[in-house]
Amino acid sequence: MNGKDVRRGRNIGLDLYKVLCMLLVVMTHYSDHGKTPLTASDPLTFNWFLLAAARIGPFILGAFMLITGYFLSMKTKFSWRSFFKLYGQVLFYSVATGIAACLLGTKEMSLLNVVKMVLPFSFNRYWYFSAYIVILLLHPFINKLIDSLTKKQLAALCVVSLVLFSVIRTVTAAEWLQGTNRLYLFITMYFVGAYIRKYDIRLSKKQSGLIAVALIVAELVSLIVMKYVAQIIHKDNVISYFVWNAEKILPVALSISLFLFFKQLNIKNQAVIRCVEFLSPSLFGVYLLHIGDLHVWLFEQVFDNSVLYKTGSILPQLLLATLTIFCAGIIVDKIRCLILEKPLLRLTEGTIRKLDEKTNALLQ
Repeated sequence: MNGKDVRRGRNIGLDLYKVLCMLLVVMTHYSDHGKTPLTASDPLTFNWFLLAAARIGPFILGAFMLITGYFLSMKTKFSWRSFFKLYGQVLFYSVATGIAACLLGTKEMSLLNVVKMVLPFSFNRYWYFSAYIVILLLHPFINKLIDSLTKKQLAALCVVSLVLFSVIRTVTAAEWLQGTNRLYLFITMYFVGAYIRKYDIRLSKKQSGLIAVALIVAELVSLIVMKYVAQIIHKDNVISYFVWNAEKILPVALSISLFLFFKQLNIKNQAVIRCVEFLSPSLFGVYLLHIGDLHVWLFEQVFDNSVLYKTGSILPQLLLATLTIFCAGIIVDKIRCLILEKPLLRLTEGTIRKLDEKTNALLQ
């Protein structure tokens, strides 16, 4: 079965991968959006290492786009329903969290801020969404390119893209691509995911698992090594040199190895399958809820990691923050979907179907 639920045509292993990735998203934001700075001059304590380790999560950005490329590359038709579902979801959280932040006193209510709330894409309110929506709109054309290439040509495209946008970025710390919401990385990972799907590329669970563990160890060791390098050269920003940003080669390689591992994960426990199927559709809501306008309130007031950083272990707070935010995000999104999304999609079903027909006729 290789982790697939034949009843629904889903890969439960990859859905589980997404669940774990979203938990890591929250953990990463708890660390890097909190009030505790990580400097090279700080002593190497358990708390320092915990916050530093929580930031190895950038591989998740590549992971989500790998999954997108894996599934979306096989789609032959464009779906406006998917587009409107995604945009409606983002619009809801942009407005809801914006209003909540104003009521909580962490954001000013102004005409400009209101305009930004209702135009989340134009004002890049969620940078990942802005990049993803570009991929979503372009994917029919990207897929035609993929279909036109031979196996060797697509493999070469993946390798060249990885060298240009990951290896060089790691070796030289080149900054010339910044400001594009990492579209270059997302398109690269889309190609890789498409290649894996098209040619059924696989490693054994043991091989991919061992590679993933080795890469995680390498990232954690690099944090300690680069901490002392930073002390020598007096530059704090090199502490996470090999693990941040998402386009660095270690996070990219880790996302691919874990993808290959979870893709073949054979999950038979029905309780686990049902749980993953319940969580998976609302995972993006977890991201939208906590990293929008509420992140200041959540990570600087409610779960302020500076409070416990020097007085005790922050591990309990890290776990509490992660689980609380994750569960709250799932619950809020389920309610949003029930009250708003499903009724609106039913009302507009006919119009969306006509849009799909006209759009796909143009793409033939």
